[in-house]
Amino acid sequence: GTELPGGWLAARKGAWLELRAPQPEQICAGYEYRLPVPGEVQIPEIGLTIRAVAVNPEFAGEAEPGTLLSADLLGAELMVRNWQPGDRFWPAHSGSAEKLKRLFAEKHISAQRRPEWPVLISGTEIVWVRGFPVARAFAWAGSGDAVKIEILAGLST
Repeated sequence: GTELPGGWLAARKGAWLELRAPQPEQICAGYEYRLPVPGEVQIPEIGLTIRAVAVNPEFAGEAEPGTLLSADLLGAELMVRNWQPGDRFWPAHSGSAEKLKRLFAEKHISAQRRPEWPVLISGTEIVWVRGFPVARAFAWAGSGDAVKIEILAGLST
């Protein structure tokens, strides 16, 4: 299945194509927590713990590209909050910033799960979104200390 414009859902049922009308927006109370860098925070609303781990430059070079943030560009803490409609994000190794809603659709993250999806904010910029490369402007560039974001428990992607 896939999400269509206007909130419609299309899914194949055998030889038939089923179209489902948009569902009323799911109300999510939302959440927002401070994440010290380095440190960790528990998000009880979704049963998830997120950790920011300092990575020595000596070992950072071995990490998968797009997985580390530059410690020099981050503050002493990040904000963890749920995704909100209109959020825009520019993942490392991509051509431009996009609405997260579109990026979620490309990764087949259902509309029901999106209101709880965690994002990390530095100042006013989204620097990390679960399941995506780090933000292009905050990506570790090969020198200085790095920060890796880890998920310790919670939702499956």
